[in-house]
Amino acid sequence: MLRGSAQRQERVLLSIGGAVVLCIAVAVSVVVVNPFGGRAEGVYSVVISTPYVGQGAEAGTAVVLHGVKVGQVTNVTNMADGGVQLDTDLQTQPTRGLTDKVSIDFRPINYFGVPGINLVPNPGGGELTDGSRLTLTPSGNFTLSELLNQLGNVSEASLTPQLIKVIDRVTRYTDGLNPLFETAVTVARAVEAVQIHPTDEQLVKLSSAVEAAPPFVNEAIIAGRRIIDYSYYPGQVRGSAAASGPKLEFPFLTDVDTPSLGDISPEFYMKHWDSFLSLAQNGLFGAVGKLVSSHVDDLTPLISGIKAITDTGPALLRPQDVAQKLSELRSRFESLYAGNGTQHAISVRILLDSLPAVASSVGIATEGTP
Repeated sequence: MLRGSAQRQERVLLSIGGAVVLCIAVAVSVVVVNPFGGRAEGVYSVVISTPYVGQGAEAGTAVVLHGVKVGQVTNVTNMADGGVQLDTDLQTQPTRGLTDKVSIDFRPINYFGVPGINLVPNPGGGELTDGSRLTLTPSGNFTLSELLNQLGNVSEASLTPQLIKVIDRVTRYTDGLNPLFETAVTVARAVEAVQIHPTDEQLVKLSSAVEAAPPFVNEAIIAGRRIIDYSYYPGQVRGSAAASGPKLEFPFLTDVDTPSLGDISPEFYMKHWDSFLSLAQNGLFGAVGKLVSSHVDDLTPLISGIKAITDTGPALLRPQDVAQKLSELRSRFESLYAGNGTQHAISVRILLDSLPAVASSVGIATEGTP
C-alpha cells in the first residue's frame, strides 16, 4: 500500500514502471546482440560456394567427415550468379589436416534419411583455416529426396500404358493359376494325411531305388554310341582294321569297292545316296511306269469292273447289319433243313458249333448242341 499524497504515489508508480521497462530493454539487448556470446573454442568458419545444394540443406545441417559430425551449416545464401554460399563452422580437432582440395557431396547422415554435407579429403593443397573460402562442385546428390525424385522420373518414363496392359495381363494369367496352386496344396495335405512312414525313411528308399540309374544310363549311352558307330560287338572297329570282317554285297554300286561291315558309316550312305535314288527311279518305278503306260486300254476296263464289284461291299457289309444278317441266314438254313421235327435233314448247327468265332457272331449257344 502506498501512502502519501496522490502526487507522491504517482511518482513512485512512474519510477517502478521505468525500472521495469529498463530491465526489459536490457534483457532484449543481451539476447539479440549477445555481447558475451562469441564463437565456441575449437571451432573455425569456412565459406563454401557451390553451384547447387541437396534438398534439405539449410542452417543447422550437419557436416560429416567419415560418417562423423564435425560441424554444421550456419547460413545458406543464394548468390547473384545462381550459385549457393554455405557458411559452415567446423571443429578444429576432427578436421585437422583437411585441405582446400577437399570435395563434398550431399547424402543422408543416418537411417532416417536426414540430409547432410559429406566432406571427402584429397591429397595436396593448403590446410583449412578460419575464414577459408572454397569454390567446390559437389560430386553427387545422394539424398533421399533426390532418390525419390529420380524414382519418380523413372516411373513416369517406364510405366507406359503398354507396360500397364502387360502387367494387368500377367496378373490375370497368374490368377488363372490359382486353382492349380490350390490343387497342389490340397494334394500335399492329402499325402501328408495318409503318410505313414517318415520322410527320411522314404528318401532312403528312393535313393536305393535310383542307385541303379547311373549304370543303366551309362550302358544306354554305350549302346547308342555303338549303334551310331556301327560297332555292335565289343572290339569291333571301323576302317582298315575291319577289312577282314564279313563283306556286304551291293551289286548296284559299280563305281566303288564292296565295303566291309566295319566300313559302313553315315558318310558312306550320303556319298552313294544318288546311286540308290537313281536305281529306284530308273530301275523299279521306271519299269512299272513303262508297263502301265503301254497297257492303259487294257487296265481301264479291268479297274472299272473291279470298282463296280467292290462298290457293293460297303453296302452289304455294314458293321451294324452283319450280325443281324448272319443270324437271319442261320435261321433260314435251320428252317430249310429242319426235317420232320424229330430228325434233321442236315445238321448245319453242328458245323457252326465247331467254329466258336462264327457261332458267337450269329448268336448260337454252344451248350446243348444236338
